[in-house]
Amino acid sequence: MPDARHIPEAVKRAVRQHCKFGCAICGSPIWDYDHIDDFAEGGTHDPDNLILLCPNHHGEKTRGMLDRELVRSFRATPTNAKNEMSGVRTILRASDQSALILGETILTSRIAETGYFTGIWVNGHILLGYQIEDGRLLLDMTLTTRDGNVVFEVCGGEARVSTGVWDVNWVGNTLSVRSTDHQIDTLLTFGHKAIRVYKGLFVDRQGCGVEVLSEHRVALLCNMRPMSWFDGAHLDGGSVSFALLERNLEIEPPKGVVYLRGC
Repeated sequence: MPDARHIPEAVKRAVRQHCKFGCAICGSPIWDYDHIDDFAEGGTHDPDNLILLCPNHHGEKTRGMLDRELVRSFRATPTNAKNEMSGVRTILRASDQSALILGETILTSRIAETGYFTGIWVNGHILLGYQIEDGRLLLDMTLTTRDGNVVFEVCGGEARVSTGVWDVNWVGNTLSVRSTDHQIDTLLTFGHKAIRVYKGLFVDRQGCGVEVLSEHRVALLCNMRPMSWFDGAHLDGGSVSFALLERNLEIEPPKGVVYLRGC
């Protein structure tokens, strides 16, 4: 017999889409599903009775610190509905969690010696990397659509998601972004020792960058056309793993690059 407390997946998606992929109060992209009228008191799984709340605001509501009608008012006008990007949530990584995996291509460095590590550098912009502050890793990551619009961004460890995509979902340590019910555009996990991207794009407005097409295929792109393919390589030892630079730009490539490609 199905668990009556289980919220159907289609209802969860409708609630995520309505709240624009974040806490309805503060916009945080980490959330719990909450029944405004408590399920134990007869509240239903009707989407109008459900809201996304971050763990802090969910705890305040559970302890009776947030008035139920106030919560209902935030459901009517979620904070993220007013913005192109969600509120932020800090992602903390320890100094030994610096590995980045694109499909099966592993990017590692001696970050403890340099104080920073850039996985992907494109035309002067860091699209994937770390910096160290007070012994902690601060992640920088920009995942995009094919035209360079941001869908998921982490700057100095502060994460936020686009409110304009079709669906964003966190399940455990896994983030997915979909453009339709059957199309996953971005899929990544925040593991104990590494962040792994199974599918996703890191490109600028000119279509230059890196595409992870599957667990087994990674492409370097110029104007969205593949120039090189990587299938399970291990790039180690440099300050920068991948660097792409358009030939007509007067920009010096970074030092310590393992793989540099002009386009």
